[in-house]
Amino acid sequence: MKSGAAHHFPPLVFRNGKKILWNRIEKKPLANRPEERVRLRFIDYLTLECGWPSSRIGSEQTIADRDGTPRLRADLICFDKSFKPSLLIECKAESIPLNQKTAEQIALYNRHVHAPHLCITNGINDFWFETGNGGIRTLARPPLETGAAKPAAGLDYWVARGFAGRNALKHNGTDFAEILRNFWSGDGFLKVRYLDIGHATSELQFDHYYKVTDIDNDVRIAVTFMAGHTGDTYLTAIYNHCGTNKALLFINLDSVKGQRTDNAVLVSGSRQCRLDLRGKIPAAIAMAQGKSPGGETENLPEILLSIFRQDV
Repeated sequence: MKSGAAHHFPPLVFRNGKKILWNRIEKKPLANRPEERVRLRFIDYLTLECGWPSSRIGSEQTIADRDGTPRLRADLICFDKSFKPSLLIECKAESIPLNQKTAEQIALYNRHVHAPHLCITNGINDFWFETGNGGIRTLARPPLETGAAKPAAGLDYWVARGFAGRNALKHNGTDFAEILRNFWSGDGFLKVRYLDIGHATSELQFDHYYKVTDIDNDVRIAVTFMAGHTGDTYLTAIYNHCGTNKALLFINLDSVKGQRTDNAVLVSGSRQCRLDLRGKIPAAIAMAQGKSPGGETENLPEILLSIFRQDV
């Protein structure tokens, strides 16, 4: 089934200008690895959507034999009110398919944990199981209490996950948060990907979650919002042709809001040029001002494509 973590994103922090993940359970930074991102997204699903107390979630728990010898390490263990294991979760990277081997792995772990419910996830799909009567059966739905409604994500949520710079808290308010919620919501999560771009500037690291649009068989446009380490917010797009990233465009929305002409940079190969995109991307201007751009977010990939084709 579609993962409960599908529309959640991992928290992060900046350390010395670099983005690293932040584990809210253990209150510590983590290396930005695929499996870590899935684990943090699932923690958000459990706490924000299912209302599971973070105080009863163990992350990377050591599993010991009866004699106390450490043997394995569990990704997540959720405990009931008596602090007995209630749910054991095995997290895999988004690129790893869930198969029989993964199910056998969590069953092996549960010989030591003895949780009545199990889950294997890659952040895209979840498989749930129930133990009992000497066996394991597959469940058609999560065995979780979902009575706690998912709270509307405020701007602080998006700042904490690197989609808005901290300066946005000063002037964009709830409107910009609504724009981000609308941008990332919907049923098209399979078109949302974490892309390891490997490109960085003094202000930005471009490895991030992007929404990908297929323009035609050869061309894709990936779009995202991201925070710079100095606190500004950027609208960033990637032009991909036949599987190769050809150009990168990033627009400083705080510069657009401030009516500064030097507000965008386009990188194509070794060439880099500065652009003034005021008036050329109405959606970006509206977003920078915390106003709803209406249907313009839907047309954003086509607007960005026209800029790429003019300058690449």
